[in-house]
Amino acid sequence: MKKLFVMALLFMAATGWSTAQDGAAMRTPRTPEQRAEMQTRHLTKSLALSTDQQTQVKAIILSRAVQMDSLRTQTTLDKTERMAQMKAAKDASDADMQKVLSADQYQKYLQMQDDRMEKMQQKRQGRRSN
Repeated sequence: MKKLFVMALLFMAATGWSTAQDGAAMRTPRTPEQRAEMQTRHLTKSLALSTDQQTQVKAIILSRAVQMDSLRTQTTLDKTERMAQMKAAKDASDADMQKVLSADQYQKYLQMQDDRMEKMQQKRQGRRSN
């Protein structure tokens, strides 16, 4: 009985470890529509968006996601041109968000973006130091 328990435990540990290794590779990329839906849900909770705001925010996020996907797949642009166009698309969508959100909501939105960027930079630094 004790051997059976130990073998079962080892099997579960090995299965869990192998799944953890393949987890990132098995993740399927989300469509722009799926990303827009997820981000809208997150912003709705974080910023207490009204129904009208949700509709407008989702449209802005979807438009930006489609633009970003298009820019990522363009092979005719060099990296600096691509990054400049991505920044322009981000700035345009931020301006649209400012029109839709209240002043308090927009400030919180900007703070959330800053926090996310800081977290990504820390993650990158952690990878480089390994």
